[in-house]
Amino acid sequence: MKYKIFWGIDPGGGIAAMWPEEGSWIIETWVMPDTTKKLVDLLEFISVPDSSTIHVTVEEVRMFTRQTQRSCDCGRLIVESKLHKGMTNFLKSAGATIGILSALKLAHEEIAPRTWQAAFGLLAKRGERLTTTEKKNRNKEKAKKIWPKLADEITHAVADAMLLAEFGRMTHR
Repeated sequence: MKYKIFWGIDPGGGIAAMWPEEGSWIIETWVMPDTTKKLVDLLEFISVPDSSTIHVTVEEVRMFTRQTQRSCDCGRLIVESKLHKGMTNFLKSAGATIGILSALKLAHEEIAPRTWQAAFGLLAKRGERLTTTEKKNRNKEKAKKIWPKLADEITHAVADAMLLAEFGRMTHR
């Protein structure tokens, strides 16, 4: 196995790091820091001297806009796209994360949510419409099944990061 340590990063939620110890896997989690400086400090803190043993799976960020239409004084229809509420900070966090990982020379890949969620059977069934909370609950329950001893510590903020780390381990062992 080339990599021995796997990180999962959900830019809007949290960070998880997992490594083997005495025949099993240890996993530790952190809520995504609220500043770039804190993010740099955390990633440097959890890194190891031989960064070639770390593989990072980052959830790919998709931009969601909300379109509105209005008429101007001249009678023409104007279509405006605005970022979905909270998307600006989310995009900044994702960009900072990739930049920091690159600066630390850590192997990383961005994975679309559908890709890693499909690996765990978490995609909505045909015709099923889930709210964001329902999706987060589904992901949290899956993380609890994988790590039952940590069930009380698994939150919406870190569940996706844990699953991303596990996805990285499954695909890069």
